[in-house]
Amino acid sequence: MGYLEDIERTRFLGEEFLTWLWFRSETEPELDLGERGKVRLDIGDPMVLRGQDDHDATLVTIKGERASISAEALESLRAGKKLAKCKLLVQQEDQVWACTVNADSLAFGSLTLPVPKGLPMPDSLILRGERLEEFAQMYFAIFEIFLGLRLREKEWKKVAVAIHHWGAA
Repeated sequence: MGYLEDIERTRFLGEEFLTWLWFRSETEPELDLGERGKVRLDIGDPMVLRGQDDHDATLVTIKGERASISAEALESLRAGKKLAKCKLLVQQEDQVWACTVNADSLAFGSLTLPVPKGLPMPDSLILRGERLEEFAQMYFAIFEIFLGLRLREKEWKKVAVAIHHWGAA
């Protein structure tokens, strides 16, 4: 099997990951990352949702304050759409990292780092590098938690049912 086929075969994981993050942010936003500590998750705008099959190619983009609990977002979820792109906020104590996450590549972009303004250049650069490393480790730890659930069929069925009930409420 070629590289492109591998990507196509696993593309759903990104959408399920983002949809799980959305679910967690609204139902149980605190997540324990073990030695990395606890974080609080939030999903912000813009949110882009898309259908799961070739017949529903409609993208729904939702912007605005509390987009994640808007009627449009929840209706799209009920219609079977999943998150394709969103803003992810990860808070640890008084520090907040914000970025956009793309479901197709699982790449994060437009990362805002919690670095105080006014630091001299060498200190600012070093601190930015440290904050970037902290975020990358947290992001991968969050994804590992998701994969741990996703790869255990019985556990994932429970999560999928909970997401369905949450979206239907």
